[in-house]
Amino acid sequence: MDDDDVEVGGDVGDTSTNPIEAWDADNMVAVPTKIGKITLNSMHQRKHVDVKQIKNCLWDVISSDKINNIEFGFLFNVCERKLPGNISKLLTAPLIFNALLHLTNEKSLVLLQSENLGNFSVSK
Repeated sequence: MDDDDVEVGGDVGDTSTNPIEAWDADNMVAVPTKIGKITLNSMHQRKHVDVKQIKNCLWDVISSDKINNIEFGFLFNVCERKLPGNISKLLTAPLIFNALLHLTNEKSLVLLQSENLGNFSVSK
């Protein structure tokens, strides 16, 4: 063999030089245990809510000249009282928050963090 000749590989059956054939069940990682499927009943109930009415209610409260910084909890309570019964029954904090985020984007409102991190305010 010359200096330019290089021996590549080896016997195909030789697992010491063929790493693909060296893999077997003994050196594989164990399959992780899987958790059973969990069903949540609330996820199966569809709720049809008119978000436009919620946004209109939020804007009515925010645009009033009486208050500059309005807390989210106050907005939630006012909308719960002002909106019709079929909508107020379905109101949740995430639903009103989502409508408020859309309204914040449309009307260029500002969300202000409170000191205790339990609530926040909306400002014009």
